[in-house]
Amino acid sequence: MIYALWLPSASETLVIAGLLLLPFCMLLVLAGLLMLWPAARALKEANVADRPRKIMIALFCLLLNIPAAAVAMLHAHYVHSLYPVTVINDSAAAIDSLTFTDPLAQDYTLPPIAPYSRIDKRIPFYGEGSVHYRLVTSGREDKGLLIGYISSGLSSHVTLRVDAGGTVHIEERTPPPALSGPW
Repeated sequence: MIYALWLPSASETLVIAGLLLLPFCMLLVLAGLLMLWPAARALKEANVADRPRKIMIALFCLLLNIPAAAVAMLHAHYVHSLYPVTVINDSAAAIDSLTFTDPLAQDYTLPPIAPYSRIDKRIPFYGEGSVHYRLVTSGREDKGLLIGYISSGLSSHVTLRVDAGGTVHIEERTPPPALSGPW
């Protein structure tokens, strides 16, 4: 339920609530597994013909919670690694190549960007450290620092602007901190 509420909002409060509920949910799965034993014995004593099928369905339903929780956690981690990046090309020349390199040396290359155009992307950057860019315009290469420091959950919005003279300008905005509760 928390995951379903978190999907449209990506609220930090719901992430914390989900993490706090994980041990409790694992305890409930273990309790369900332990209660499956007396239920199986009761079915055996009642001489139920399809006892193995009923036990397997109950076991499957209990064990399905583990991969479902893992998928939810991996998706939340992925969403929190996305950084909004805006590229604005105010020059008369197209940007032939623009590559971002995160602290784990993973490259993310954008397609060519036409003159006087803008693109907005949410790019997954991983690791802790700085993010660099490499920009090629009309055969001229420009390298520099895009984001000074990234870490898990420290998202910021970055705008890379190429002005009419071909100079690159970087503007990094950090969003305001999320509210930590209803008070």
